Amino acid sequence: MVNLPAQESATFDTDYAILPMRFIEDLYKILLSFNAQFVTPDELSFLITDEIQSPETIGNIYKREYASWQKKAPRNKFTILLLHDCDYSPHNTIHFLEYEKSLSIRSTTAVYVTEFNKNEEKPFPIDYSRLALFQQYGFCFSYHWNCATSKNFDPSHFWTFFDSDIDFLNSKGLEINYYSSHGAITREGQKNNHEFFPPAQARHKLLSTHNRYAFMGLKYSDGAFEAKPEQSDIRNFLFKLAYGERHIILLHPCRYGAQNEDCAKKLFPTHPYIEEYWKLYRGGDTSPYWKEVLKALSLKKISQHIQ
Repeated sequence: MVNLPAQESATFDTDYAILPMRFIEDLYKILLSFNAQFVTPDELSFLITDEIQSPETIGNIYKREYASWQKKAPRNKFTILLLHDCDYSPHNTIHFLEYEKSLSIRSTTAVYVTEFNKNEEKPFPIDYSRLALFQQYGFCFSYHWNCATSKNFDPSHFWTFFDSDIDFLNSKGLEINYYSSHGAITREGQKNNHEFFPPAQARHKLLSTHNRYAFMGLKYSDGAFEAKPEQSDIRNFLFKLAYGERHIILLHPCRYGAQNEDCAKKLFPTHPYIEEYWKLYRGGDTSPYWKEVLKALSLKKISQHIQ
């Protein structure tokens, strides 16, 4: 096993950050304290057939896997499939993985090859060789499909981009068996990434982890902060955690690592829970933010006779 070298920089990408990293620290602490079991797609039993050729039948693969998993699911644990999309934040992505490794948490991270951001198209500046080292600790990686966001995108060749990007990631030592569609709004007249189904024509027949074609389980995503205020408050999701069930949590590292609340202020009127967290964070004690969640989960733990 190759040891991970010390991280060179503690810099966070803060252009899109809404909450401090302390928020993630709080969240992971809660999940671990109530018997969360973290898994990756590599640990699930997908019986792959030629059904992966079409979006109409790929759902059968997910249904069979979930039915099989339910028969052997641990009844005294919350099973968590933790997903990340690397959107615009190479440094934050690495920070997340470093922190998760320190807690023995394993996640699945979707990474770009090319970044299309603010009308710029350029190679995604992440250390792929460093990412590859996390695989020895059980971390999983997938391809973050974003070709439809490109200004030069030609829908008639989308599978060519798909295959060449995956070949690139494989050449960097990443084992890519899954993909996720980037959900950004595309330019006028273009379709969203998830409206295409690359495995139908691509050489690489991969399963999609989320965004239209998704693994089964109770789902939470922080990908729609602006559009879905109620759904993006993760406390509402935590109240629904159930022992013996599988839960899928999608977190975008670019949302976290904020050094101040400047980017978050515009959301305060519609997202009072974000303002609430910042007020407590400034005061030095964020525990009241999670008080009702902890109470609810403690009752569930007691009812399951879990020590």
